[in-house]
Amino acid sequence: DGSAADFGLRIVTPSAQESVWNTAYVLTVQVQTERELPAGARLAYIVDGEVRSTTRAQSVEIDEVYRGEHQLTVEVRTSDGRVLGSAGPMTFFMRQHSRLHPNPG
Repeated sequence: DGSAADFGLRIVTPSAQESVWNTAYVLTVQVQTERELPAGARLAYIVDGEVRSTTRAQSVEIDEVYRGEHQLTVEVRTSDGRVLGSAGPMTFFMRQHSRLHPNPG
C-alpha cells in the first residue's frame, strides 16, 4: 500500500539511551531496512534536527558529535525530498573519557 512502514527501517547503532564512549567525537550509525531503497532514494541521517549525511549507505560515521545528549533520526527520502519512511527520533549520549582519570573509581 506504499506506506512508510514497508521499509522496516530501524536504527541498529546506537541503541536508545546508549552512552557512546568516544574520544574523537565520531558517531557510527548503522541502520537496517527490510526492503531495498527505491532508485534515487537516500538515507538522511539527522542529528539534533540537522541533516549530517545523505547517502544510500546503511552505515555512516558522523563527526563532530560532541558530548551530551543528542537526538538521532534517519529518514528515507526520495530525490525530490519526499520522506518515505523514518526511524527515530531516539536519544543517545556522547561521553568523553577523561584523560585525567583513565581509571575512574
